Amino acid sequence: EVNKLLANGGLKIYTNMDRDLQDYAQKVLDETTAATVRKQETYIAGTKTPEFQGAATVVDYKTGEVLALIGGRGEQGANSLNRAYSDLKSIGSSTKPLTVYGPAIEEKLITAGDTIDDAPIPSIDVNNVDNSLVGNITIRDALAQSKNIGTVKTQMKIGDSLSKRYGEKFGITYSKASKGYSAFALGEFHNASDDRDGATPYILASAFGVFGNGGVYTEPKLYSKVTDASGNILLEKETETKRIFSEQTAYIMYDILKDAQANSATNAAKFSTMPVAGKTGTTTGRKDLWFSGLTPHLSASVWLGYDNRTPMNDGYSSASARVWGKIMAKASEGMSTKDIPMPDNIVKVAVCKDSGHLPTDLCRQDPRGNRVYEEYFIKGTEPTGYCENHVKVKVNSANNKLATPNTPSHLVVEKIFIKKASPNPATNDYQYVLPTEYNDTIDSPVTPPSDTEEENENVDGDGDPSEEDNNSEGTGDSTNNQTE
Repeated sequence: EVNKLLANGGLKIYTNMDRDLQDYAQKVLDETTAATVRKQETYIAGTKTPEFQGAATVVDYKTGEVLALIGGRGEQGANSLNRAYSDLKSIGSSTKPLTVYGPAIEEKLITAGDTIDDAPIPSIDVNNVDNSLVGNITIRDALAQSKNIGTVKTQMKIGDSLSKRYGEKFGITYSKASKGYSAFALGEFHNASDDRDGATPYILASAFGVFGNGGVYTEPKLYSKVTDASGNILLEKETETKRIFSEQTAYIMYDILKDAQANSATNAAKFSTMPVAGKTGTTTGRKDLWFSGLTPHLSASVWLGYDNRTPMNDGYSSASARVWGKIMAKASEGMSTKDIPMPDNIVKVAVCKDSGHLPTDLCRQDPRGNRVYEEYFIKGTEPTGYCENHVKVKVNSANNKLATPNTPSHLVVEKIFIKKASPNPATNDYQYVLPTEYNDTIDSPVTPPSDTEEENENVDGDGDPSEEDNNSEGTGDSTNNQTE
């Protein structure tokens, strides 16, 4: 009966496509050649279809309407692979907001102001994309700067089952072989040819829309209705929604993703004065380049790469962001640039970047500069204790070791340091870590102070926290994974 209707029943299928946007997005992808990633444009044998490919999806995340769905570059026939809808791929760091930081904030396991030590993880081979090690870093900056180490540490804290549960809510597929921090923190999927897993631009576009829609996921809709020759409605697509995050979690994540967009190469996604939030994703060997993000009205995802997963050159992780920005500029024509309003039950509190706690004067006097900033918290999760990481001690200026009663007075100076449980010499903040050795200069015999003297000499009690005001001042290797 269905075949009869399709053959001669006069069926009309009403899609949600914006034809002008669809055509424009196709043009943008067609013009994004292999030269974008410093490769020569080549074609699939016997066709006019480029080997360097791309895909994109644009969604109205409030209604679920899919406004544009581009399955490939160049000549595409009826039986061509639809890379936007049906070709699952590893998604790199695009997973971080969905399966690590969003769930962790939602479950109140962390806050955006909590800190984590960006330092090597024993027995785990994972590095940041730029091979730098910052040391103490806030959760906000760990995501905004796409720190792989901080993400892995956070993901290991919340656990695989929680990450997977949230990932599946967004439509991400996991094979039995895709597990652990590699998949859940870094977006590296097993993705075997006979057992594909990961996500598509169609999946990620709707997933990132959650951050703009108050934590509510709207099922994407390719069509609105189907009628017969007489105009009778045979099928009608209802809008289906489900809550994944609270309004507060969604807003805080949206704000962090604006930092992620503004403070990296993904600034290429910006257009006009429209607020933009989003995240890049680069997989092992730069075989996939992603950008997924949103505005106050629409969400979209763009993928660039090769079907055979040919590696691309370094330095081009922003290529997908530029394509995203061009497409979304067209999609957003005539739309308001007013930003998403902050929901109730969020508080903004000044905190220390090194402890995540309320600041003292010492936090503002850090030798690196003021370490205080203002952060958003779900009401009830904001810190109540004061920073104990910053301390003021007396040291020997000649060797930066802790001063003793025998240290020559002209060499004694007061400095501010940070305390760390397990400082690592490889981190950028190591030089600011509280020294543990006492002065041992030849001309000054060492007499270690008593416990009482050490306490009086080494810890400054100035600046009663009660008198403080709250004024305040944004890919990696994992078992040979090169993700961002």
